[in-house]
Amino acid sequence: MMHKHIVPIVIILLVAMTTAAYWQVRTHAFVFYDDQEYIVENRHVQAGLTGSSARWAFTATYASNWHPFTWLSHMADRQFFGDGPAGPHLVNLFLHVLNSVLLLLLLQRMTGGFWQSAFVAALFALHPLHVESVAWAAERKDVLSGLFFLLTLLAYVRYAERPGAARYLASLGLFGVGLMAKPMLVTMPLVLLLLDYWPLKRFAVAALRTGAQVSSGQLLRRLLMEKMPFFLLSALSSFATLTAQRGAMASMEHLPLFSRFGNALISYAGYLKKMVWPMDLAVFYPLAPGDDLWKVAAAAALLVLVTAFAARLSANRGYLLVGWLWYLVMLVPVIGIVQVGLQSMADRYTYLPLIGVFIMAAWGLDDIVSRWPRVRAVAVTSAVIALVLLSGLTWSQAGTWKDTYSLFSRCAAVTKDNYLALDVLGNILVKQDRPGEALVLLQKAAELNGYDAEIQHNIGMALSRLGRNVEAESHIRHAVLLNPNYARAYHDLGILIARRDDPLAAAKVFREAVRIEPDNPDFRYDLGVSLVDAGQLDEAIAEYAEVLKEEPDHTKAHSNMGVALARQGKMNEAIEHFSHAIELSPDDENAHRNLELARRMLNASGQRTMQ
Repeated sequence: MMHKHIVPIVIILLVAMTTAAYWQVRTHAFVFYDDQEYIVENRHVQAGLTGSSARWAFTATYASNWHPFTWLSHMADRQFFGDGPAGPHLVNLFLHVLNSVLLLLLLQRMTGGFWQSAFVAALFALHPLHVESVAWAAERKDVLSGLFFLLTLLAYVRYAERPGAARYLASLGLFGVGLMAKPMLVTMPLVLLLLDYWPLKRFAVAALRTGAQVSSGQLLRRLLMEKMPFFLLSALSSFATLTAQRGAMASMEHLPLFSRFGNALISYAGYLKKMVWPMDLAVFYPLAPGDDLWKVAAAAALLVLVTAFAARLSANRGYLLVGWLWYLVMLVPVIGIVQVGLQSMADRYTYLPLIGVFIMAAWGLDDIVSRWPRVRAVAVTSAVIALVLLSGLTWSQAGTWKDTYSLFSRCAAVTKDNYLALDVLGNILVKQDRPGEALVLLQKAAELNGYDAEIQHNIGMALSRLGRNVEAESHIRHAVLLNPNYARAYHDLGILIARRDDPLAAAKVFREAVRIEPDNPDFRYDLGVSLVDAGQLDEAIAEYAEVLKEEPDHTKAHSNMGVALARQGKMNEAIEHFSHAIELSPDDENAHRNLELARRMLNASGQRTMQ
C-alpha cells in the first residue's frame, strides 16, 4: 500500500522540476512572431479588462482567430502585470505547471495507478516539444485550453462515477469555455468515448446495469447520444473557426489534396520521432510537398501497424488502443487536411495529443515490470534518467525563446530552406536600420517562397530604407496582389505614394487599409493626413474624429484636426484641438505655433495657412 505522504511529495517534486526547467522564461522578451500582433500592438488587449475590450473579444475574428477567452486572459495580463513580457510568460508557466498536476490527479482518479499517472504527468511537464506552448506568450491558447480540457475530463469522470444533471452540465460548460480558448478541443467528444472504453469501462458497467440482452451497438448508441451536446458545441466552434480562418487557409491550387494527405501521414510519424528524439526543434518547419512517396508509404505503414497492434491487444490492454487513438484523433484538427498557414507541422500541436502516447508508454512499462519483476530497477532507473535528460533539453530549448533573433537564428540553423526564418531575421535587420544586410536575407527568402506577401512587403521596406522607392513600391504592390487583405502593406504603400506628392492616390490606398482594419487608428490618421493634403477637409475631419473616438489622447490627431478646422475657418474649434494637443505634448512646437496663429486669425481675421 502506498504511503499517504507520497502523493504530495511527488506533486511538489513535479512542480519544482517543471518550474526549474522553465524558470528563465520570466526574463524573456516578446517575440516578433504573433506576440506583437496578439499582444503588444493589439490596442484592445492593451486597454486591459474593460467592457469595450470584452465585447471585442467575443465579436472579433482578429488574426484569423475566434478565441474570446484567450483574448480575455491576455487582457487580464495587461490589467494586472502591465505591458511587460514577464507577467504573460509567468502566467503561461503557472498554467503549464497546474495542467501537469491536474493530469496526474485525473489519471490517478480514473485508473488508480499512481506511479503510471505520475510518469505521464512528468513526461507532459518536461518534454521539450511542449516548450513552444509555454515559452511563447502568444500561445496562451494552448496552456489555457489545456486547463479546461483537463477540468472537463475531471468533471466528466465525476459524472461517470455518479451520473447527475449538475455534473454533466459542469463538464459541458467547462468544455464550452475550453473551445473559446482554443478550438482544437473539438475532438473532445471522441476522447470522452475513448475514456468510456478505458479506463472508465462504462461499456461494461452499462451492460451490467441494463442486462446481457443489450448489444454493444445499443450501448454505443446510448453513449453517443449522451455526447450529442458536446458534438453540437464542437460543430458550432468548428463553424466559427472556419469562418475566422477563411483568409488564412492555403488554397487547393497551392497545396493539392494529395499533398495534404501525404504531409498529414508524414507529420503523424514525425511527431512520434520528435517525441522519442526531441532534437532540432524549431518554431517553424517549412511545408514539404507531401508527395515523397516512400516517406508517405513508410509513415502510412507505421500508423497501420501500430493501430493493428493496439487493436489486437485491446481486450486486455485497453490503454494501448485508447492512448493511440487519443493521439490520432486529437491531432486531426491541426494535421493539415484543412491547411491554415504554410507549416508542415508545429511543436505546439502536440501539447495535448501526446498525452495518449505517454499513457501507452507508462502503462506499457508497468505491464513489462509486472511480467518480469527483475527488470523493475532497470525500468525505474531508465525512467528517471529519461526525465532528467528531458529536463535539460527543455531548459535548452526554452533558452532559444529569449528574443526573436535567438529564436529564428536557431530555426534557420536546424531546418533547411526556411524562408520564414530568413524573412523574420531580415525584418529584424530592417528595424535595426541595416537594410542592406536585410535585403540579402529577404531576397533569398523570396527565392524559396515567391507566394509570400509578407516577404514581398519586407523587401519593399528594406528598399525604402535604402532610398530605392520605385522598387520598394513595386514589391509592396506585389504583396497586396498576393494578399488583398494585407492591411499593413496597403498602409505602407500609401506612405510611399504620399512621398511622391500624390495625396489622392495615397488616400485611395489608405482607404483599403482602413477597410480591412477599421479599428486601427494609425491607418485612419494617415488617411486623414492625405485627405487634408488633397483638400478634402470634411472627409479628413471625419477620419480624425474616428481616431479620437478610439484614442481621445492621440496628440497628432488633435493637432491635425485643428489644422483642418482652421482651414475651414472654424477657429474656435481649431483652438480647442491645438490646446488639447499641447496639454498632451507640451513640447510640440508645431502645435504651439499653430495655436498662436489660430488665435491671431480669430482676432484679426487673418488669412495665413496652418502648417
